[in-house]
Amino acid sequence: MNGQKIDANMQRLVEVLNGFTGIGTLESCGGHPAPRAYQWPEGEWYLQFEVDHSEHGWFALEFITWVVTDYVRSGHNITLYPVAPPPYLNTPGAVLSFVLEGHGGEDPNDLAAWMDKTRREYYIPPVDRARSMAMKHSFESFQETPATLRAAEIEASKRVRPWQMQITTGDYVVIQSEQTPDTLIYGEIVVDEDPDAPPLPRHRRWARCYSCACPDGEYKFIHVSEILGVITPITFQRAREQGWPPEKNGLLTLVAVDPRWQATAG
Repeated sequence: MNGQKIDANMQRLVEVLNGFTGIGTLESCGGHPAPRAYQWPEGEWYLQFEVDHSEHGWFALEFITWVVTDYVRSGHNITLYPVAPPPYLNTPGAVLSFVLEGHGGEDPNDLAAWMDKTRREYYIPPVDRARSMAMKHSFESFQETPATLRAAEIEASKRVRPWQMQITTGDYVVIQSEQTPDTLIYGEIVVDEDPDAPPLPRHRRWARCYSCACPDGEYKFIHVSEILGVITPITFQRAREQGWPPEKNGLLTLVAVDPRWQATAG
């Protein structure tokens, strides 16, 4: 923050915001019992930050706005708003920034903890178009309110079995999605290619998914509770050769002697 000393109660919130690629904090004040002219009173605080003119900056600002809005809806006295001096007297296109304020004794550490937890569980940074569309389709049935997202994730996680928790990059799996329950999906668990991506939620995986409806494959952000079983690369190739059998009868013929299927779904 331009070399300025940071008030102790603002340190964590500054760190969390700077943890987003594309966000840079500028200045802050944590409130003081006997404030000077440029300081805020005790129980009040503010933090100003700038946003890069980049996809990372836009994604981060969008997510921060959602997090703060959800936090305010739960009864907290926080505001987030844009500020800018006259552009024609400064550098047009380079003076916009944003301010977070807390009032009425709000603790910035509480907001920092909530924002950090939510970022780790739900923030998806910029990805290629195929993965962006996969994310959209994965979540479109939720009609996204934050409460709905959390409730759906919790309910799905209750169904996770121990072997599903062990599924990792390189595994081949058979999926029965709630969105397409009548068509089986065959997937390869893949690594996220974005080096800046935060860890996925513990029960989520990226997968390259194939089916009779999408024989060339597409990226999907799947929940492990949707996985019916693990198959070998040989069985996966046989499924490809047979046009990705959509029904369980065709699947059972494929996996009749598959040891990985027998060890999981079997």
